[in-house]
Amino acid sequence: MIDLKLVILEILLFVTFEIINGEIFILEAEDYVSNRFKIHRDSASGHSTINFNKGQSLNLYFCLRFETQVALHDVKYSNDGGPDTFEVSIDGYKLGTVVTPEHSGFGQNWDMFMSSDQLGPIMTLQSGRHKVTLNFTQTDYYGVEVDNVQLMVQDSRLGRNLFDCALYCVPNIHYDNGPARDDVPSATAVRKILPSTCPLEDNLLIYMYHENIEFYLITASLPKYRSFENNHGQEEGSCDVALNRNILWKFTNVKLPLLNTDDERFAEGALITYKGSNMTRSESLVISFKSIDPEDEFDKGTVLFLRMKEPTNQMYIQFRYRGLDSDWSEPEGQFINLQQMEATMTIPTKTWSTTDQNQIEIFIFVDPDSVYDNILETIELRRRRIEAIRETDLFNKLDTQIKSVEIVTGDPSESQEKMTIRRRDTEKFVNSSSYLSIMNNTPWSKRNSEILRLYQTGLLYLIPMTPHGLESVPFGSGVVVGQSQPDTDEPLAPIEHVEIDPGALLIYITYKDGGQATLLVKPQLQQTQVIVKDVKLQKDPFAYPFATVKSMWQYDGNSEVDHVSTNGNVERHVINGWEKLYGTSFAFFRKCISRHNTQSPDLQIKVLTEEDFYKYV
Repeated sequence: MIDLKLVILEILLFVTFEIINGEIFILEAEDYVSNRFKIHRDSASGHSTINFNKGQSLNLYFCLRFETQVALHDVKYSNDGGPDTFEVSIDGYKLGTVVTPEHSGFGQNWDMFMSSDQLGPIMTLQSGRHKVTLNFTQTDYYGVEVDNVQLMVQDSRLGRNLFDCALYCVPNIHYDNGPARDDVPSATAVRKILPSTCPLEDNLLIYMYHENIEFYLITASLPKYRSFENNHGQEEGSCDVALNRNILWKFTNVKLPLLNTDDERFAEGALITYKGSNMTRSESLVISFKSIDPEDEFDKGTVLFLRMKEPTNQMYIQFRYRGLDSDWSEPEGQFINLQQMEATMTIPTKTWSTTDQNQIEIFIFVDPDSVYDNILETIELRRRRIEAIRETDLFNKLDTQIKSVEIVTGDPSESQEKMTIRRRDTEKFVNSSSYLSIMNNTPWSKRNSEILRLYQTGLLYLIPMTPHGLESVPFGSGVVVGQSQPDTDEPLAPIEHVEIDPGALLIYITYKDGGQATLLVKPQLQQTQVIVKDVKLQKDPFAYPFATVKSMWQYDGNSEVDHVSTNGNVERHVINGWEKLYGTSFAFFRKCISRHNTQSPDLQIKVLTEEDFYKYV
């Protein structure tokens, strides 16, 4: 008798046998077996395989962000002897059977890998955890070896951590935005995604439009997920704009070793020469360069940065240098492995010659008995420059401190516009300010906790009071308060002048275009709120947003926002499934614990009526 439910389910799951275009994820067999010996094979993708015999099975797990098409792209295996048979399934649904060919090479064929190619049709799988199973139903005495299983996933934004189920997401995190309102015209949120590979740069803009905005509320609260990590920013890399601007020279994708041959490469006025020894498995790299510009008061030396691409074994990196002083410096060393793939060396000021040859020598030592095949992904020399900060205290009484900060870089190309600030009750005046900062004392310590930062560009950052036990909480998503140009990748609402009333925590803003707004700051233990009132716009409200959310999403688990919701509490992933949203209340939050700015706040923006305003006051 035919099981109609099974037939219907298979029709829903197995859509087509055509090959989909997507991202290929490789699941190494040795990563999913803890009680079996790994067998070294030079030609295996991870240099290891696992051997299986009749009656045994291999389970491999993966996770998806949302409903996605998935195809079992390939199984890599090897055999030396009689034929073997194994069945492949996903979540219990059989995709196909693989029969290995009969061929014997007296052990030589184990390192010759074969492909199953695509098995079964494309499946539409739901979000969450899934399982690939290989059941070995028939083998000869020597069994069959599995190198890896490859899945094709139609999700270009799926990160490896989430795919490997190494990312923790909390599905029941929600924000109550309330029902749709008839007494307030809806705002429109329009999303724009910018190309970016750097987690230190905002790549997500959400423009907020409203036909007649007068009052709105911005709330910043700690993320609803529970995490005791407090990562600030991202691990050091070369993606930061400031770092790129200060790179003196850079080499990329240098394959090691070079088999006892001398070789040279040029990059940005630097020459790198390689010398290697297969006997000792050591590598010597000498980088020669000159024409280092003279240092100024903002220079704090240089940093040599090196990153290996997934090293296959542990190695020891040793650095030394010479410049103005013709003698080599004392060598410094660091270990490199899969857990620590980067090494840095800080070089003090007044080291490099501006006219003569400078040199850096790098020794790489590797265990002679280990497999040695590595790629030097990046090696670069950077300037260390600081920003000079000039602070002016505007208010310091009770639990509140307010100050103006001017950032001076010393580089005219990096100069920023400044705003003026006046304190109303004392007439104290600041004629050049980069941003205004408000801090509160926490009840459990005497340490100041910054809760607000307003830049001359109109960019407003809010964070709740620093929780007990933490040094600080990082800024995350920000809001450009004021009308910006929606056709640029860097929205600005330039401020001309700010006046403050410290006692009432009121900030009166006058923009360069003549617009105005007043911010009423309301710090609380669990959240910081700002009511934006008396909004006066100078431009077409349908063409220029009244506010713009600036945030970052690289992938779930490395973001400042991964979900958005509006009235009716309908939630959407911040990247997928929408371009415009309508409502009077919006929440921008994370469900997945992020390694980037882990404790940075979630944001809410709510359109208010005048009656609502008095309720919040």
